Amino acid sequence: MDKNEAYYAQEEFVRTDQTNIYTIKSKIMESWKRCSTMGLNPHKDICFNPVENWQLNKLLIENKELIEIAGPFMYRLYEILQGSGFIIMLTNPEGNILKTFGDADNMEDARFVIGGCWQEKNVGTNSIGIVINTKEPVQVSEADHNCQKNHGWTCFAVPIFDNSNNMIGLFSLSGYSSEVHAHTMGLVVVAVEAIEQKIKIRWQNHQLCLMNKAAVLLNTSRRTIPL
Repeated sequence: MDKNEAYYAQEEFVRTDQTNIYTIKSKIMESWKRCSTMGLNPHKDICFNPVENWQLNKLLIENKELIEIAGPFMYRLYEILQGSGFIIMLTNPEGNILKTFGDADNMEDARFVIGGCWQEKNVGTNSIGIVINTKEPVQVSEADHNCQKNHGWTCFAVPIFDNSNNMIGLFSLSGYSSEVHAHTMGLVVVAVEAIEQKIKIRWQNHQLCLMNKAAVLLNTSRRTIPL
């Protein structure tokens, strides 16, 4: 979609709660509607709602395994993108940031703070907020964001699932729209596939360990039963 058309559609929606431009992606439109229903002001510098220290410690403990698994893949991706202005984030299923990698100046500009919550009710339309609702990968660019402060950014988010198909987190990549390339979303998808594979291997190893322990206990009990 043409960039100017996207801005026009967003402005029209702010004025009238609807738009006649049908090239707006359905996921974006649904997010705009949710944000409008919540009464969010697109002209306001919306807060990202950071948590208290005790809540942050609880979040990090609860998601320790996910952080340990995802961390190395986040770092490898950052090595590829270092200096480009992109910020890599891992969140829990509720959109609280658990870990980040990125250039320091961009991190401060975007306010990607550990523990900050990027649900739509806090920051308006964004990739993390949409994935929380849809559990599907999404790209949000420039005027797709209903908060005008975020119009210069493009963000990608992909859900992370465990072996029971539960969404256990989100992997997100954000950067200035001028730096985005066609392959950028693909990098996020590949990283998430690697994370999910690692989760699967850990689960399989855990199951194997449980089976081995059960076999040892069974053999021990058999040897102790008197004839």
